[in-house]
Amino acid sequence: MFVLSVVTQVILYWSIFYQISKIKIKPLFVVISVAYFLATTYFLDAFSIFDIIPFFGMYAYCMEGVKQKSLAYFYAIYTAFASVLLTNFSDAILYEFGMGNFYDKHFMLMDSITSLVPIFIHYVILKISRIDFDQVDTNSPFIKKNLLLPVNIILSIFYLLIIFLSYYEIILRKSSTASEYTKYILFLEIFGFFAILAFIGNRIKDYWRMQIDEARETQYHNLNLYINEVEGMYQTIRGFKHDYSNMLISLKQSVDSGDICQVQETYEEILNSANLKLTGRTINIAELANVGDPAVKSVLFWKLTEARQKHIEVSIEIKKYIEKIDMDILDFVRLTSIILDNAIEEAVTTVNPKLNFALIEEEHEIVMVVQNSWNVKNIAISRIFEEGYSSKGEGRGTGLFNVRQIINLYDNTSIDTEIDNHYFTQIISIGDEI
Repeated sequence: MFVLSVVTQVILYWSIFYQISKIKIKPLFVVISVAYFLATTYFLDAFSIFDIIPFFGMYAYCMEGVKQKSLAYFYAIYTAFASVLLTNFSDAILYEFGMGNFYDKHFMLMDSITSLVPIFIHYVILKISRIDFDQVDTNSPFIKKNLLLPVNIILSIFYLLIIFLSYYEIILRKSSTASEYTKYILFLEIFGFFAILAFIGNRIKDYWRMQIDEARETQYHNLNLYINEVEGMYQTIRGFKHDYSNMLISLKQSVDSGDICQVQETYEEILNSANLKLTGRTINIAELANVGDPAVKSVLFWKLTEARQKHIEVSIEIKKYIEKIDMDILDFVRLTSIILDNAIEEAVTTVNPKLNFALIEEEHEIVMVVQNSWNVKNIAISRIFEEGYSSKGEGRGTGLFNVRQIINLYDNTSIDTEIDNHYFTQIISIGDEI
């Protein structure tokens, strides 16, 4: 029964850990954790709860590549605190409802049951609170400073309080039942736990508001640039129209004079002027007019203008009007921005920098093609979407990993990569929603 009790506790720990982190659980480490907690429980008894934090913290940080120490610690301290608190709460409820004697007679069995009940309790709490813990896993300074830091400190204090209460009840009082003071503190910690969840939920909502505000500001800025570019093209055409009229008058005078050399000179001057003025703006704004969503249009204009300003030869193809893309617009803007940023960053290092962009509407899907010139190098296509992997050096491989995470959210979306001696091409296909 001792082994059963420890196994159910380990199941509880892994369940809580997975519910908040969504980190893949490896069977080998589940077996290792059972052996680990069997040993620590046997030698440390109730104080084996000390070992929950280092085990899950190291698993998140070392085995699963959680690069932020504060995030790995959050997963570990939250798992430890929620598991122990909800288990103690279940025990207290059973005693309060008069099942103390039965509990004492069948301690190992009841201990196993009260280790499994918190899994369901925690699942229901998360469903009701609707907290999106995925947003905690971000490199945002806002999340680090305003969420992870205060929550880690508060959870650590609460967890130390639980450890002190265990020491007080088991070592000092030498009792298997909790005192009234301990029960009061336990219920206060339950309220504190709900307060922490509310705090996490509010901070995540604040983060999303900040992201939306930044996206709106960027969209407004990019849209202004787009409008200014269109106005500039209009003024260019208007100015050329005026010059063109004067040149035609000069051409007429040359024709009337019968001076063939002067006719030819004026004719070439008109052609050269037309070519200079009308091809000076290399981005075809008319193509972007076929993008229906203002946010997508503005980010495309901004990124492609940035490429042009870096002396990259830019080509755009958007032949059909695209009204709707079956992907959350913020996700599509993030995905497009990352792909274009990578393309610009690579193209600008080449001898003949080029960037080709196409948005193609087919029968049941939208296809986005981003092709850039690149310097031939050894690169493993199968690894470019891994976190941390990059051909550009240490700590640079986060963009395409984020692209893969976005694409994995949609069953109707895929990405293909093609590489040859001259171009690096990314093809994103977004099918119609079923």
